Amino acid sequence: MLEHLQQVGHMAPGIFRRAGGRLRIQALRDCLEKDINWNSFSEWQPYDVADVVKQYFRELPECLLTNKLSANLIHIYSHSKEANLSLLRWAVISLPDENRIALQSLLYFLNGLANRSSVTQMGSNNLAICFTPTLFHLSKLSRRRRWGDNVNGSEPRELEEQNAAQKCLCAMITNALELFMISEETLVKCHLDVDYTHIPVLSRIIYGSDLNSWLQDEVASLVKESAESKSRSGWTALSKEALKSYTNDSGAGEELAGFQIAFKLPAKRQGVMGADRFLRTWRCSLVISGVGVSEVFDRFWNHRASWDENVLRAGVLEQLSDFVQVQRLLFDERAPQPARECRLLRGNARVPNKTGAIAIVSQSVNHGNVLPEAPPEPVYLCAGICNDPCQDCDEEQNTDV
Repeated sequence: MLEHLQQVGHMAPGIFRRAGGRLRIQALRDCLEKDINWNSFSEWQPYDVADVVKQYFRELPECLLTNKLSANLIHIYSHSKEANLSLLRWAVISLPDENRIALQSLLYFLNGLANRSSVTQMGSNNLAICFTPTLFHLSKLSRRRRWGDNVNGSEPRELEEQNAAQKCLCAMITNALELFMISEETLVKCHLDVDYTHIPVLSRIIYGSDLNSWLQDEVASLVKESAESKSRSGWTALSKEALKSYTNDSGAGEELAGFQIAFKLPAKRQGVMGADRFLRTWRCSLVISGVGVSEVFDRFWNHRASWDENVLRAGVLEQLSDFVQVQRLLFDERAPQPARECRLLRGNARVPNKTGAIAIVSQSVNHGNVLPEAPPEPVYLCAGICNDPCQDCDEEQNTDV
């Protein structure tokens, strides 16, 4: 929606201040909830799309700036006469990653609108007035007014809180392009509490350069996870209601026959540190009709960039054997986030005791012989695909763990 508004919003005077049509807004929401990839926004007025954007942020379980940070920023700006860019940068650092990324995209967009205020009539201050009740956690009276309740008069505390939040957001919009530029000096002063998963070097993954043993062990583990019943071994299947969000994302006209998703909670292992001790293992199964195993394997192994919209480029850094290689993947990100790079040790092999079945296994590897093109992508602890043909029909079962 923001990408669409970037193209047309600067031509809509009063965007975000002028309300859209209630019935049109609800119809637009229905389209988005039915298909998450739906993007025919050109059929709608920009004011309708703008209202849906505000509704999205307003209906988050917690405000985008978080309740705690909202209170701190309001308190600071209640006693500050000038915008303090350094202070705002510290606030940005303290946000959770997902909040910071969403905030950066939104502020960059609002900054672009404000720069065209001669047409939109929406400068930084006007935009801050529109978005403050949506992005900040305000007092109870402020929240009641946000939802349109009739509140007689305004308490001084409420007005002071709103003005401070508006002043803070106005400064964020005005300084959006500099706000997320964190200096090395600032990072040195930070005490970041993070779970860091170390990416092992190749020699630590494959002891004694025994590529075949590593490949056999990984394939055996993948086959076991793929074959285990969901009712045993800790697997929990997603409900039909939960699966709706995934089927809506499949694309227009696609049918996900035999589509199943299950997860397994992390095993409690004493002494295990890092982010991996919190992560679930996910398993997705799908029946593919009219396509052979070799074709599906070729698409996964050689042509991922042609069908995975998140991959800008894929290439082989080093061919270790006929069946094992180090692959470099360059992932696309929505602006203003930079592209990300991931390096995978991956291999493929025929599955024992399964005629025609092929498995692909992979995990992140620290391959420092070639300089990276982009910042690192989150770590692949393990990933595998098992292509299992149906013996009695023209279908195959594809399982991704």
